Amino acid sequence: AAAEDEIWVSGTFALTAQIDVDISVYIYGGFDGTETMREQRDPDNNATTVDGQNSVRCFYITDNATLDGLTIKNGYADDTATSPSSGGGIYSSTSLVIIDCIFSSNIAKGRHFPHPQYEGFGGGLFFDGSILQIDECTFINNHGGDEFNYIDGRGGAVYINSGTIDINNSTFLDNSAGSDTTGDGGGIYINNASVNITDCFFSDNLAFRDWGGAVCIQSGITSIEDSQILSNIVDYSGAGIGNLYGTLFVTNCFFSGNSANYGGGICTYKCSSNIITNSVFSNNSGYIGGGICLGDPSISPVCTETALNIVTNCTFANNDAVEGGGIYISADNATITNCILWGNTASDGPQIQYYPPSAITATYCNIDQDGFAGSNGNIRQDPLFVEPSNENYRLQDASPCIDSGTSDNAPTTDIEGSHRYDDPNMPNTGGGTLPYYDMGAYERQTPTLIELSSFTAAPQSGTVIIEWITASEIDNAGFNLYRAEADDGQYTRINDELIPAEGTATFGAAYEFVDKNVQNRKTYLYMLEDVDLNGTSTMHGGSVSATPRLIY
Repeated sequence: AAAEDEIWVSGTFALTAQIDVDISVYIYGGFDGTETMREQRDPDNNATTVDGQNSVRCFYITDNATLDGLTIKNGYADDTATSPSSGGGIYSSTSLVIIDCIFSSNIAKGRHFPHPQYEGFGGGLFFDGSILQIDECTFINNHGGDEFNYIDGRGGAVYINSGTIDINNSTFLDNSAGSDTTGDGGGIYINNASVNITDCFFSDNLAFRDWGGAVCIQSGITSIEDSQILSNIVDYSGAGIGNLYGTLFVTNCFFSGNSANYGGGICTYKCSSNIITNSVFSNNSGYIGGGICLGDPSISPVCTETALNIVTNCTFANNDAVEGGGIYISADNATITNCILWGNTASDGPQIQYYPPSAITATYCNIDQDGFAGSNGNIRQDPLFVEPSNENYRLQDASPCIDSGTSDNAPTTDIEGSHRYDDPNMPNTGGGTLPYYDMGAYERQTPTLIELSSFTAAPQSGTVIIEWITASEIDNAGFNLYRAEADDGQYTRINDELIPAEGTATFGAAYEFVDKNVQNRKTYLYMLEDVDLNGTSTMHGGSVSATPRLIY
């Protein structure tokens, strides 16, 4: 093949030697051999398999490449002197795009004697390049390290050693790292990289010994959003996520059933910074910190920078530990705002435990523990979850957490992307500029009598055309439109008068509004509100955006 060629492949390739990719190519699977256009392929029904047969690595990539629609299995990076002992499925030292691929049962075994590069890192993928994109992939039953010969293993599925990384809509299941003596990052290990993980699923991953059953962060900046992190295990710290020296942002995530010695959901090193927002921690367990452990108390490092630990609009429920059922704090400082800690269990600090001289600042939280309620907007009342036995931690209509939080430094949307709003049936007892945000990860949503079929915003030159269609409307008086200029910006109403309702209970209607008060090359976000005949308003979850331009 020549540089920039597309390579179409079909069938199964049983390897006796690794495939070397040393020119920039695009490799596509999912063909049956009859196609004349790439769009005709069907990876779901025409599997293209690259099988290392438990004897050789599958791909060794030294130039930019795209892999799309492949199953990469049984790759093996052994301890021979001529090959790096990492990256059982793929070893890459350049930019790489991986789309709709399956990594199954690959092993990076590592070596016992002095080695030229890395030990047992990245069972499925070892990456040491500049840009990595992983979309819609599955990593299952990959392993890094040698669990029988005590070889260090990191990144059972993926080891990232550098670069800018985006991992989207992917699954990490039953991967493992390490041995009885050491092992980090059963799913992913991150070192010195900028990583965005979005809409991913981590379950039943295992780090045999040290940090991060699902994800271990050694250094760099990592953002994990809209992801589920369930039933992962590590012997020591952070069954869901272990963060040593990195900066971690966790947003709109659900942690459940994870188990560790320190920090069932998340454990952090005292020198790391951690911003945790709109997330749920439920049924996790640890000896110290059932939900999260901010600052591993077994380690006393000298930190060169001030660490931040900020937890906002999170729900901690039914976690269990000996100390700190919901949260254990050994870091220098921690701030929790708009959080609910209820139903967690521990002999010392059922909801929160902190180790002096650590300090915690709790504001506008609902904490079932002495010492918080009655000051800084904190309360101690049953939050009235909808169905906590089934991990439904949305709020019932009469919950004291409704309109009791603060808008200061708080997210404008909840874990499901619904905007925070003023419930007309509850008093505003919160704080900030908008004293009606709810406590916890979920904003109480009033059931709507409007069935909305679509809501779009189309940019034109100097205008944005907003259109929406309803399938039915019951007792609807009309609509309001709100606009913001940033995801975390303030929404303001843009229609002077209520837009009259035109639909009925049987038939919906189509609506259009032209926003002329906009500038070209600037992005605007829009939200829709309906108002019923009794004056009750409902914000419809999610927003649409548009960027007008001079020429289309």
